[in-house]
Amino acid sequence: MAGLYVHVPFCAGRCPYCDFASTTDLSLIPAYLEAVKREVETSPDFGVFDTLYFGGGTPGILPEQEMETLFGVLRSRFCFSRDAEVTVEMNPECVTKRRVVFLRSLGVNRLSIGIQSLNDDELRFLGRRHTARQALEAVFRAHDAGCANISADLICGFDGQTILSWTDTLSRLVGEPVSHLSAYQLTVKEGTPFGNMRDKGQLCLLSEDEEAAFFEATCGFFRQAGWTHYEVSNYCRGPQYACRHNILYWRHQPYLGIGPSAASFDGRRRWRNAEDVSDYCRLVEEKGSGRISEECLTDEQLHLEKVALALRTAEGVAEESVSDTARTRRALEHLEKEGIVSRRAGRIVPTEKGFLLADGLPLLLLD
Repeated sequence: MAGLYVHVPFCAGRCPYCDFASTTDLSLIPAYLEAVKREVETSPDFGVFDTLYFGGGTPGILPEQEMETLFGVLRSRFCFSRDAEVTVEMNPECVTKRRVVFLRSLGVNRLSIGIQSLNDDELRFLGRRHTARQALEAVFRAHDAGCANISADLICGFDGQTILSWTDTLSRLVGEPVSHLSAYQLTVKEGTPFGNMRDKGQLCLLSEDEEAAFFEATCGFFRQAGWTHYEVSNYCRGPQYACRHNILYWRHQPYLGIGPSAASFDGRRRWRNAEDVSDYCRLVEEKGSGRISEECLTDEQLHLEKVALALRTAEGVAEESVSDTARTRRALEHLEKEGIVSRRAGRIVPTEKGFLLADGLPLLLLD
């Protein structure tokens, strides 16, 4: 089955590292909802959706009436499996018991909370609008309101952070009712405040060796904690808590994206919507779609993508999916010898060391 992603671009403020399509102009919400309704009506048929993911922006910032309207629009047009995973991203300041109970009444069964750190100095550096205490209180409130599947987003590997402070954040969260953690290393993008600071020499970036040390410390921490490391940056308390929506991406399955900047993939074609909210609304009004680009992938492109995505996961890739040439056989033997991949039950699986090199593995295993 396919997955449905809905991009909600509204935020209370912009973080200095963020390059996602978002706006603080909440007056655009009515126009956004009208455009989403129109796009949904004209969207292609993807069959039954097994996952529904509201990303942003901060979807949790939508008022209750608007959120209810959005759910109604989606359910009037699309079909969902009986046990569909339904995720809403929220920031700690949006998490109230009332809001969580309301979301659960709409069918939400998974929350992803943007915590980023449990160190107040680090939170200030990252431009976050909550404290460590408020972040933990948000987790408690969500759990007390009946949400049994809580994920937290975290950022590591930036100037001023130490491995000790990072693992302290991890240990405090693992001891709480959190079932999933996404641990991303800070990436500085062009056009963001952090990007401008970097260009002016005002932001110190970690070396590759320092970034690797953070990643290895993260892997070691979760290994000792008994958690499952199922994708390069994602960990869960048990396989049942792995994010089904993200797994769908990594398995190269179809997904439909609705809203500004949202991307879609039907198994052969890929298309993307305009990022700017006003541009998106205008395009939808004019032609029923917010698309600004579309491509039809060749068999070779599809195969390369499928292998590349699989090599980012603990599932790995089937041996028959990689090239069977003298060069790739030698490469595979070397990767095994160096402890970068292992072979299990007919699959090539990256090790923790292999996860560090995941982006380069397809180049070695495909001609």
